[in-house]
Amino acid sequence: MRTLHKYLTTDLLKVAVMSTAAFTLVMTVIGILEPLRKQGLAAREVVAVLGLTFLLMLSLTLPIATLFAATIVFGRFSQDNEMIACRASGVSTINVLKPALWVGAAVTFISLLLSNVVVPQMAKGAGVALYANMKGVFFNVINRRGTYDELDAVVIRAEKADIATSTLTGVVVIEKRSEEQPKEDQYGNLVRDKVPFVVASQARVLGFAQTPEGDTYVRIALADARGALQDQLGIQRSGIVEWGPLPNPIDKSFSMWSDWATLWAAMKNPTRYAEIGKSLREYRREISNERFAREFVETINTGRPYSALRNETTSYEILADEAELDGPTTVVLRGNVAPDGSGIPVTVRETTDGKTILRTSRYGTIETGWSAFRNGSMVTIRLETPDVLDTSDPDALPRREQAWVKGGDLALPPHIIREQNEISLRALLDNPGQFTSDPAMISHIRFLRQDRVPKLNNGNIALMHFRVSYGASCFLMVAMGAALGLMFRGGQVLVAFLLTLIPAAAVLLMGLMGKEMVRNPDVPRGIGLICIWGGIFLILAANAIIYWRLSKK
Repeated sequence: MRTLHKYLTTDLLKVAVMSTAAFTLVMTVIGILEPLRKQGLAAREVVAVLGLTFLLMLSLTLPIATLFAATIVFGRFSQDNEMIACRASGVSTINVLKPALWVGAAVTFISLLLSNVVVPQMAKGAGVALYANMKGVFFNVINRRGTYDELDAVVIRAEKADIATSTLTGVVVIEKRSEEQPKEDQYGNLVRDKVPFVVASQARVLGFAQTPEGDTYVRIALADARGALQDQLGIQRSGIVEWGPLPNPIDKSFSMWSDWATLWAAMKNPTRYAEIGKSLREYRREISNERFAREFVETINTGRPYSALRNETTSYEILADEAELDGPTTVVLRGNVAPDGSGIPVTVRETTDGKTILRTSRYGTIETGWSAFRNGSMVTIRLETPDVLDTSDPDALPRREQAWVKGGDLALPPHIIREQNEISLRALLDNPGQFTSDPAMISHIRFLRQDRVPKLNNGNIALMHFRVSYGASCFLMVAMGAALGLMFRGGQVLVAFLLTLIPAAAVLLMGLMGKEMVRNPDVPRGIGLICIWGGIFLILAANAIIYWRLSKK
């Protein structure tokens, strides 16, 4: 008996290893490896990602491949009349099937270990490898396409990219714009806002920085930069900018690569989800813009100048007779000047290295918004037909400008940014009304909490159940494959393949369908979970019937 079991186990393992290797390698190359190679990964990173992907695919293909192997081995065993010889020697059918049950139990353990422990741990290492070669990916994409359009805010184009010297030649940077509707001008014509862009003769990639949230940004030094709306963008002829975040293939499938501890942590604190965290950080920036606008209005309306705006070289002091909000982040400034010149006009005092330029107007605005080019919230000052006087020159005479715009490099005051960083993302998600009075923002955050978070949590729950159910199905599928092989003499590859499809399709289809049902908040979670485990119960019932019949022989 021991010899028979050893013979069957050896044959089963041999076929299972070969079929698993073939199935897994094909799925790895087709599904993951080639797209990553096209992104320009170096050999070391390709090996790291290949190892991760191979193990992930192995956890999926191992049950099916072992089922396939069991059908072939035991089908051939029956087809060669060895089963008849065993029965003639008094060996029962169930005894003959014991090696398949042992191998099925081992495959179940390995599959559960791979999907729940090994793959998540290797994903962390692959993520480090991808980050280490982010520069290579960046330069490879530009050399191949001439354009890098994977950033959220801007598109970078270059005629040449030299990774050896970290330089880009013939650079054009264009701000991305959403699908916005054209606006009507004063004559009723439909027009679109101008799209800002910057052209630079050369740019040097200084490096890549990673935020605490895991986002990666590229730092670029532009040389001889110029372009449309450059003043509003705050891009100097030569300056350093930071753009991002750069994509990470692993981050796009957060749940698939995560271990149970990470999945549970995200369910307890939804701000750990990349989608939720990114949206809340954007809302937190908008709240800071609102706070600045309200602080500015309060300061002006109490008769005091606002003097907290400055860039690296220049400070700005703003005074007006009246200020009021025109939306959450826009301030309208009005002056009150009598015919004799008395009163308080809208005044902007610009001081650079002891030199002061005074601009006065009857009307102006202060606008705050996110700058893609500066990767931060920026303030823009606008004055209509201001009178300009250089107070440092006693002989200077006032002159009038058509309009004056200063923006792009005026960041929010440091204390506003500090208050922004102190806002807890979890507190913002739970109680947005504590931080903002904007009804649209409150509605959007409530939508995240009441719609997106439940869907993401349900997705995690579905994934955890699917991992366990699919792993547990290994034992049942191998047991069924061996029994079907004996019953139908499936030694031929085609017959074995067709027999394999039946239980594998039942487990996969019902599991995937159940995952989608659990993710859908309109479907009771229990129905989706029943569907995920339904394939297991069907195979269990089928196995009970098949083995009952075989036990009679």
